[in-house]
Amino acid sequence: MMLELIKNFLKIIPGMKWLAKKSGFVSEPIDERLFLFEYFDKSSVGAEIGVWEGDFSLKILNIVSPSKLYLIDPWKFEGSSIYKDAGYGRKFSKGQNSMDKRFNKVRKLFKKSIDNGTVIILRGNSASELEKIENNSLDWVYIDANHLYEFVKEDLENSFIKVKTNGYIIGDDYFEGGWWQGGVKKAVDEFLTNKKVELIKIDKRQYVLKKISN
Repeated sequence: MMLELIKNFLKIIPGMKWLAKKSGFVSEPIDERLFLFEYFDKSSVGAEIGVWEGDFSLKILNIVSPSKLYLIDPWKFEGSSIYKDAGYGRKFSKGQNSMDKRFNKVRKLFKKSIDNGTVIILRGNSASELEKIENNSLDWVYIDANHLYEFVKEDLENSFIKVKTNGYIIGDDYFEGGWWQGGVKKAVDEFLTNKKVELIKIDKRQYVLKKISN
């Protein structure tokens, strides 16, 4: 009880939360997705579709050290009732202004890497933004964007075109349920039967696919 009170107290004092983490008093939760980095080679070229506030992007940059990292996201508020439980819907976002703030936060977070050409931010619909990337040029793509079936299907198919042979298409939230009603799982399962990809692993709600041929 006392520990919880102290942690809550730290949250309201500017700078104290950061200091507590640095000292080891408060630890960050372990990201279960870190095992995916074994498929992201050092100095590889990759793209993350669905960036949000850039937390996972920063881990990719710091741990993998890609030679080029494309960050793709529309940072667009969705007011439709179907998205009410999504991070960019009415339950968790306060209109387009909140999404613009997230975009600006990401730009600030990666300013140095943007300036040196390592990070390229592409703001917009993933289908149109992926067109700006050369075909068969990416070593991997990580998909964590719109989870509705039709959008996941589109992201998978477009990523297939952009990834090199023996490259990886990896994504989040492979399971039944969610506000997206299992759309990720359905799209991935169908994709496996229709494209020349190999299922490498499904673990911790992550799927890892390897492109074996064009």
